[in-house]
Amino acid sequence: MRTSIVNRIGLAAVAGCVAVGALAFAGCGGGSTSTTGASGASGASGSTPLSQSYFVSQANAACKEGNDKIEALTALPSNPDLNDLARITEQQIPIANEVYGKLSAITPPSDLQSDYDAYLANGKTQIGVAQQITSAAKSGDTSQLKALAQKLSAGNDQGGTEAKALGLDECAKNVSPQG
Repeated sequence: MRTSIVNRIGLAAVAGCVAVGALAFAGCGGGSTSTTGASGASGASGSTPLSQSYFVSQANAACKEGNDKIEALTALPSNPDLNDLARITEQQIPIANEVYGKLSAITPPSDLQSDYDAYLANGKTQIGVAQQITSAAKSGDTSQLKALAQKLSAGNDQGGTEAKALGLDECAKNVSPQG
């Protein structure tokens, strides 16, 4: 019975929405400590802005690490259920939070600051939506899940557009678990 409910709300589409874009950053996930990524960059709170090329390099490095982490996660089964959706979302949220931390520590060139702030704000919102998706999936609230999936999809599209406009091609990639 649960599978038929899941199929009626299009859980595969919901799961695909969650599994791509790393929840907010249109492909960004988090970073490992093996690459400096944004760790050596100037922070957003009053630090010196980076050059365009260094900004793009640092942000793309953080996103690449996150993309790799997302792709290493176990892929959803071909017929996912609500438990599968909750599991994959729960696995991606810490990765999204990690990359959000790295990206928010980067100070873009001053002419990109407002666009970058909007990109980060969208990302933070998307992480919250993903947390709500986890709760809705765990509680079996399929109507809430469908509404949240639409919100997440729109936010992911917006994040991808924003990342591309900033020159963050790695952050604009849609990746999904492959493991």
